[in-house]
Amino acid sequence: CADDGASRADARRRCISAMSHELWAKSDPASADAKASEGTTGQTTLYAPGSVPAEKIRFVTILADYQGGWLHLRQRGRTGWECPGGKVEPGETLLEAAERELREETGATRFTLRQTHEYDFGGSFGAQFRASIAELGAEREAKMEALRVFPALSDELAHPQIYPALFAACKEL
Repeated sequence: CADDGASRADARRRCISAMSHELWAKSDPASADAKASEGTTGQTTLYAPGSVPAEKIRFVTILADYQGGWLHLRQRGRTGWECPGGKVEPGETLLEAAERELREETGATRFTLRQTHEYDFGGSFGAQFRASIAELGAEREAKMEALRVFPALSDELAHPQIYPALFAACKEL
């Protein structure tokens, strides 16, 4: 991506967004061409929903908007903020896994949820969802130390190599 004089952060967001749109049309995530695509952001490659065989997807991540911002969580014993998400349990659909993780980690009781894309992060496949949370309950997993609403993606990320690409692609939808 060319430097057009915009701030570094703005230029990076536009570049990630452009690459994400290029990748949207990819239909064969196992192909060498997809892995070598110029649309690969670091180690994260994005695909349209349904492009990756469901049995290959091992985890879900959820970009959740709440009260005008983006809900992040911090797990006990970890540094940095994360988006809700986790492993897909045996027998679960991707949507069921996303719903369960959102409830367990944030205490969300009323929300809408939709899959936005799938991704490959260093050979591991995930499914990205976007949630709009209307209400949080008091119950959440004990491993959650804190929840916080940020106006944008936090600067103190637990996984800075993956979240910016997912956030940029999902935020635009």
